[in-house]
Amino acid sequence: FPPLRDGLAVAGAIEVQGPAGGSQKPIWLFSRKPLFPALPNLVVYDPVGSTTPILASNGISHQPIARIEALFQVTNGVLLVGAGISLDEAKGLSPALFDAAARGVRILWLEPKPGRMKLPGENEPSPAALNFCGTSVIPATDKRLRAEDWRCTNAVASSFRLVGDRRLAEMEWNGPDGPWCWLDASWPSGGRLVVCGVSIVDSWENNPAPRYLLAQWLKDLSKAEQGESE
Repeated sequence: FPPLRDGLAVAGAIEVQGPAGGSQKPIWLFSRKPLFPALPNLVVYDPVGSTTPILASNGISHQPIARIEALFQVTNGVLLVGAGISLDEAKGLSPALFDAAARGVRILWLEPKPGRMKLPGENEPSPAALNFCGTSVIPATDKRLRAEDWRCTNAVASSFRLVGDRRLAEMEWNGPDGPWCWLDASWPSGGRLVVCGVSIVDSWENNPAPRYLLAQWLKDLSKAEQGESE
């Protein structure tokens, strides 16, 4: 097939003929690069260094943050947390992200490594809504995509289950076999914290699905910010 223009996807079909007749299977042809949104206030915390090369290769400018303590100074815009951060090692990260989301920051955290994440307690700003989702978040984001599109790797890099008691609930993140791989928490301030276990960075070169999902998620978060500023 000839190369497609960036951001373009074309519907097609594969036709198979046999002695008993023929059949068609619908397919989508994607360009290698999606169109990423303009992100004038994108802040990135990527201590592992897994995600910033992707941003650079797609011409996405951003402000890097090197220390967890600096996250408490972020007051608006979109914050991208890079893949591969261990929850067990980055003890102060989750509280800093919940605090930022409560202030109105919109956060996307990619592929956390195993560990536990505490939900906000009684004396902390609680989200107005919590949404847990499995791989159905993929077609919900883009109806052209499915978990089966990950040919060389699992569509889920990390997933979680709820543990704890009535007073203190925690999310235990582990490998791909848990019930949920998507947490979406929203606050009255307009802030959001999305923690995504779908394999994005690890599968970036294998197929276009992770690229188009990331572009759409960043677009959704940036549109929310622009709508508020208007």
